[in-house]
Amino acid sequence: MAVSLLIVDDEILDRIGLKTIITMGGDEFDVVGEASSGTEALAILERTPCDIVLTDIRMPDMDGLELLKHIQERWPETKTVILSNYSDFDYVRTALRLGADEYIAKLEIEPEEVLGKLGELKAKLLAEREKRREVLKLESKATRYGREVKERRLRELLLRPSSRQETDEWLREFDVATVRDELSVALVRIARYESLLANNRFESERLL
Repeated sequence: MAVSLLIVDDEILDRIGLKTIITMGGDEFDVVGEASSGTEALAILERTPCDIVLTDIRMPDMDGLELLKHIQERWPETKTVILSNYSDFDYVRTALRLGADEYIAKLEIEPEEVLGKLGELKAKLLAEREKRREVLKLESKATRYGREVKERRLRELLLRPSSRQETDEWLREFDVATVRDELSVALVRIARYESLLANNRFESERLL
Protein backbone atom coordinates (compact mmCIF):
# COMPACT_ATOMS: atom_id res chain seq x y z
CA MET A 1 0.00 0.00 0.00
CA ALA A 2 1.58 3.29 -1.14
CA VAL A 3 1.43 6.39 1.04
CA SER A 4 1.00 9.82 -0.54
CA LEU A 5 3.70 12.50 -0.32
CA LEU A 6 3.86 16.23 -0.95
CA ILE A 7 7.23 17.91 -1.56
CA VAL A 8 7.51 21.58 -0.56
CA ASP A 9 10.69 23.49 -1.47
CA ASP A 10 11.33 26.76 -3.26
CA GLU A 11 14.39 25.27 -5.03
CA ILE A 12 13.32 23.29 -8.10
CA LEU A 13 16.55 21.26 -8.16
CA ASP A 14 15.93 20.14 -4.57
CA ARG A 15 12.41 19.06 -5.49
CA ILE A 16 13.71 17.12 -8.50
CA GLY A 17 16.36 15.45 -6.34
CA LEU A 18 13.83 14.38 -3.71
CA LYS A 19 11.44 13.03 -6.35
CA THR A 20 14.27 11.01 -7.88
CA ILE A 21 15.17 9.51 -4.50
CA ILE A 22 11.55 8.74 -3.60
CA THR A 23 10.94 6.91 -6.89
CA MET A 24 13.78 4.57 -5.85
CA GLY A 25 11.39 3.30 -3.18
CA GLY A 26 9.24 1.70 -5.89
CA ASP A 27 5.52 1.60 -5.16
CA GLU A 28 6.00 2.32 -1.45
CA PHE A 29 5.46 6.05 -1.97
CA ASP A 30 3.37 8.17 -4.32
CA VAL A 31 4.36 11.81 -4.88
CA VAL A 32 1.01 13.51 -5.45
CA GLY A 33 2.25 17.08 -5.66
CA GLU A 34 5.03 19.67 -5.48
CA ALA A 35 4.93 23.20 -4.08
CA SER A 36 7.40 26.06 -3.96
CA SER A 37 5.93 27.74 -0.86
CA GLY A 38 3.79 27.05 2.17
CA THR A 39 0.86 28.91 0.61
CA GLU A 40 0.99 26.73 -2.50
CA ALA A 41 1.30 23.62 -0.33
CA LEU A 42 -1.84 24.53 1.63
CA ALA A 43 -3.79 24.93 -1.61
CA ILE A 44 -2.70 21.45 -2.68
CA LEU A 45 -3.56 19.94 0.72
CA GLU A 46 -7.03 21.48 0.51
CA ARG A 47 -7.63 19.47 -2.68
CA THR A 48 -5.57 16.38 -1.85
CA PRO A 49 -4.76 15.63 1.80
CA CYS A 50 -1.43 13.77 2.01
CA ASP A 51 0.03 11.17 4.34
CA ILE A 52 3.51 12.75 4.52
CA VAL A 53 4.71 16.29 3.78
CA LEU A 54 8.42 16.97 3.16
CA THR A 55 9.00 20.69 3.56
CA ASP A 56 11.93 23.07 3.55
CA ILE A 57 12.08 25.52 6.45
CA ARG A 58 13.23 28.70 4.70
CA MET A 59 10.87 29.68 1.88
CA PRO A 60 9.36 32.94 0.65
CA ASP A 61 5.71 33.81 1.19
CA MET A 62 5.09 31.21 3.91
CA ASP A 63 7.95 29.28 5.52
CA GLY A 64 7.99 25.69 6.72
CA LEU A 65 7.27 26.56 10.35
CA GLU A 66 4.07 28.40 9.46
CA LEU A 67 3.06 25.55 7.15
CA LEU A 68 3.73 23.06 9.94
CA LYS A 69 1.39 24.95 12.28
CA HIS A 70 -1.42 24.81 9.70
CA ILE A 71 -0.88 21.09 9.11
CA GLN A 72 -0.94 20.33 12.84
CA GLU A 73 -4.21 22.24 13.24
CA ARG A 74 -6.04 20.99 10.15
CA TRP A 75 -4.51 17.60 9.30
CA PRO A 76 -3.07 16.27 12.58
CA GLU A 77 -2.72 12.73 11.20
CA THR A 78 -0.33 13.92 8.45
CA LYS A 79 3.35 13.23 9.14
CA THR A 80 5.91 15.98 8.45
CA VAL A 81 9.61 15.87 7.56
CA ILE A 82 11.62 19.08 7.83
CA LEU A 83 14.39 19.73 5.27
CA SER A 84 17.06 22.08 6.56
CA ASN A 85 20.61 23.35 6.31
CA TYR A 86 22.97 23.18 9.29
CA SER A 87 22.60 26.93 9.84
CA ASP A 88 18.87 26.40 10.40
CA PHE A 89 19.22 24.15 13.46
CA ASP A 90 17.36 26.58 15.74
CA TYR A 91 14.47 26.42 13.27
CA VAL A 92 14.67 22.61 13.32
CA ARG A 93 14.34 22.54 17.09
CA THR A 94 11.34 24.84 16.84
CA ALA A 95 9.82 22.60 14.15
CA LEU A 96 10.29 19.47 16.29
CA ARG A 97 8.70 21.29 19.22
CA LEU A 98 5.75 22.18 16.97
CA GLY A 99 5.22 18.52 16.11
CA ALA A 100 7.44 17.69 13.11
CA ASP A 101 8.15 13.96 12.96
CA GLU A 102 11.61 13.98 11.33
CA TYR A 103 14.26 16.25 9.85
CA ILE A 104 16.82 15.75 7.09
CA ALA A 105 19.93 17.86 6.46
CA LYS A 106 19.78 18.95 2.82
CA LEU A 107 23.54 19.41 2.28
CA GLU A 108 24.38 15.77 2.97
CA ILE A 109 21.18 14.12 1.81
CA GLU A 110 21.50 10.38 1.22
CA PRO A 111 18.89 8.21 -0.55
CA GLU A 112 19.18 5.53 2.16
CA GLU A 113 18.47 8.07 4.91
CA VAL A 114 15.48 9.58 3.11
CA LEU A 115 13.92 6.22 2.22
CA GLY A 116 14.68 4.85 5.68
CA LYS A 117 12.95 7.72 7.49
CA LEU A 118 10.02 7.66 5.09
CA GLY A 119 9.70 3.92 5.63
CA GLU A 120 9.58 4.41 9.40
CA LEU A 121 6.90 7.09 9.04
CA LYS A 122 4.88 4.86 6.74
CA ALA A 123 4.98 2.02 9.29
CA LYS A 124 3.92 4.46 12.02
CA LEU A 125 1.06 5.78 9.87
CA LEU A 126 -0.29 2.30 9.10
CA ALA A 127 -0.01 1.25 12.77
CA GLU A 128 -1.93 4.35 13.89
CA ARG A 129 -4.64 3.73 11.30
CA GLU A 130 -5.03 0.14 12.47
CA LYS A 131 -5.24 1.31 16.07
CA ARG A 132 -7.95 3.86 15.16
CA ARG A 133 -9.92 1.12 13.36
CA GLU A 134 -9.71 -1.10 16.44
CA VAL A 135 -10.85 1.76 18.70
CA LEU A 136 -13.83 2.46 16.40
CA LYS A 137 -14.74 -1.25 16.46
CA LEU A 138 -14.63 -1.30 20.26
CA GLU A 139 -16.68 1.90 20.51
CA SER A 140 -19.25 0.49 18.10
CA LYS A 141 -19.43 -2.77 20.05
CA ALA A 142 -19.74 -0.90 23.36
CA THR A 143 -22.56 1.23 21.94
CA ARG A 144 -24.35 -1.84 20.61
CA TYR A 145 -23.98 -3.79 23.86
CA GLY A 146 -25.00 -0.72 25.85
CA ARG A 147 -28.19 -0.42 23.80
CA GLU A 148 -28.95 -4.14 24.24
CA VAL A 149 -28.47 -3.95 28.01
CA LYS A 150 -30.69 -0.87 28.14
CA GLU A 151 -33.44 -2.61 26.14
CA ARG A 152 -33.21 -5.77 28.25
CA ARG A 153 -33.53 -3.83 31.50
CA LEU A 154 -36.51 -1.87 30.16
CA ARG A 155 -38.17 -5.08 29.00
CA GLU A 156 -37.75 -6.52 32.50
CA LEU A 157 -39.47 -3.48 33.97
CA LEU A 158 -42.35 -3.76 31.51
CA LEU A 159 -42.91 -7.52 31.74
CA ARG A 160 -42.93 -7.95 35.51
CA PRO A 161 -44.19 -5.94 38.46
CA SER A 162 -41.66 -3.18 39.23
CA SER A 163 -41.48 -0.62 41.99
CA ARG A 164 -41.15 3.11 41.45
CA GLN A 165 -37.64 2.87 42.93
CA GLU A 166 -36.59 0.29 40.30
CA THR A 167 -37.96 2.51 37.54
CA ASP A 168 -36.16 5.57 38.89
CA GLU A 169 -32.90 3.60 39.12
CA TRP A 170 -33.24 2.57 35.46
CA LEU A 171 -33.85 6.18 34.43
CA ARG A 172 -30.71 7.32 36.29
CA GLU A 173 -28.56 4.40 35.14
CA PHE A 174 -29.22 5.07 31.45
CA ASP A 175 -29.62 8.84 31.72
CA VAL A 176 -33.20 8.80 30.44
CA ALA A 177 -35.25 11.95 31.01
CA THR A 178 -38.36 11.49 33.12
CA VAL A 179 -41.59 11.99 31.17
CA ARG A 180 -43.53 14.76 32.91
CA ASP A 181 -46.48 15.12 30.52
CA GLU A 182 -49.76 13.31 31.12
CA LEU A 183 -49.85 9.89 29.51
CA SER A 184 -52.63 7.59 28.28
CA VAL A 185 -51.84 3.90 28.73
CA ALA A 186 -53.36 1.13 26.59
CA LEU A 187 -53.13 -2.54 27.60
CA VAL A 188 -53.36 -5.01 24.70
CA ARG A 189 -54.03 -8.72 25.09
CA ILE A 190 -53.24 -10.98 22.09
CA ALA A 191 -55.83 -13.69 21.56
CA ARG A 192 -54.51 -17.25 21.04
CA TYR A 193 -51.00 -15.98 21.77
CA GLU A 194 -49.39 -19.44 22.15
CA SER A 195 -50.79 -20.58 18.79
CA LEU A 196 -49.71 -17.36 17.13
CA LEU A 197 -46.24 -17.67 18.61
CA ALA A 198 -45.86 -21.22 17.34
CA ASN A 199 -46.76 -20.23 13.78
CA ASN A 200 -45.44 -16.68 13.41
CA ARG A 201 -43.26 -16.11 10.36
CA PHE A 202 -40.62 -14.29 12.40
CA GLU A 203 -39.83 -17.46 14.37
CA SER A 204 -38.95 -15.15 17.26
CA GLU A 205 -41.00 -14.15 20.26
CA ARG A 206 -39.00 -10.94 20.56
CA LEU A 207 -39.74 -9.88 16.97
CA LEU A 208 -43.38 -10.91 17.30
